[in-house]
Amino acid sequence: MRERQRILIQRHIHATHKRRAEGNIRRADTTDAFVRFERFETRVDRMEADADLVNYGRKTTTEQDFTSLESDEEIEKELSALKEKRGGGQ
Repeated sequence: MRERQRILIQRHIHATHKRRAEGNIRRADTTDAFVRFERFETRVDRMEADADLVNYGRKTTTEQDFTSLESDEEIEKELSALKEKRGGGQ
């Protein structure tokens, strides 16, 4: 009976140490994953910033400006028409 009690106590101690060790390993893996994720996010942010800088300071042509203004005018006309329809339906 004493031998069986000693074996159970040893198994309990071993299981406790194993659980603590597994928890430490899992915590280390999780921390490492967060660090890698943050590095990846930083890399993507830098790539996006580089992409934005490619055309920085580049001036558009006058024709492009007029095309942009024309599309803005068309949008304003459509918006006005929608507002009139909505106002007339109330």
